[in-house]
Amino acid sequence: EDVLIYVKWARGFRGGSVNEANFGAETWNPEKLDLYELGMKASFDGAISGNVNIAGFWNKLKDQQTPVTIPACTNAATCAPTGINGIQNVATSEIKGIELEGTLKFSSNFRLDFGYAYLDARVTGGSVPFCDNTRFLCAQAAFLTAGTRSLFAPENRVTFSATYDLPVDDSIGDISLGLTFVHTDQQVQTYGSRTPFLQGVIPEDYGLLPATDLLNASINWKKIGGSDFDLSLFMTNVTNEKYRVAAAGGLASTGAEFILTGEPRMFGARLKYNFGR
Repeated sequence: EDVLIYVKWARGFRGGSVNEANFGAETWNPEKLDLYELGMKASFDGAISGNVNIAGFWNKLKDQQTPVTIPACTNAATCAPTGINGIQNVATSEIKGIELEGTLKFSSNFRLDFGYAYLDARVTGGSVPFCDNTRFLCAQAAFLTAGTRSLFAPENRVTFSATYDLPVDDSIGDISLGLTFVHTDQQVQTYGSRTPFLQGVIPEDYGLLPATDLLNASINWKKIGGSDFDLSLFMTNVTNEKYRVAAAGGLASTGAEFILTGEPRMFGARLKYNFGR
């Protein structure tokens, strides 16, 4: 009775559209998805108690909608006024992987939460959208082809959260200390920078986001002195890691590329009052 095994199938749909600003050059079809999942949820007691959930999944997509970047050409007589930051239909693609998460309670005061995800997301059958060489720099376009890794799909992601409840009297309140560590593998945010990088137009492939290791910390004090107030002190990105979260995709419109950086180390406090019981 402490173990649940399940099988799931689901079908999803996303409508297509047309960008009238680039009529004839920027249209995309509906996207269809079939999702298959097999998983188990289990809990256990003993010297160490807790729960573990594990699932394997396989998503099969048809006409997946993904971003495409195409710069405008340089011939002023025929060139489009701006490039395309639009949508490409990928003929077929697959997303498959494993997810593991759970909680381990080593005592009434100490708890460890963990999570792991493995993801293999790739294009299995690419399709190249229409591109007019007289209006756009099709040679610098970033079309997803068969074998290409899908966007925003890091292969591995690991999360650990440790929480310790201080052994204080109930009249003082509930005080806990927490640490959360998250590792994310490198991932592709856009292929729009890859061809210009290989051609020497820009110094780096800004669409490839490096791996990150982020640490957050917090102190939570609930029912302060037996009152209805809760106080939380927090710090994010404790090690002040410098990392990128996205490329702006400006090559198609401005001829330059920009990057968006992640948040630096930040700290602060939250005070909450609970109305009612």
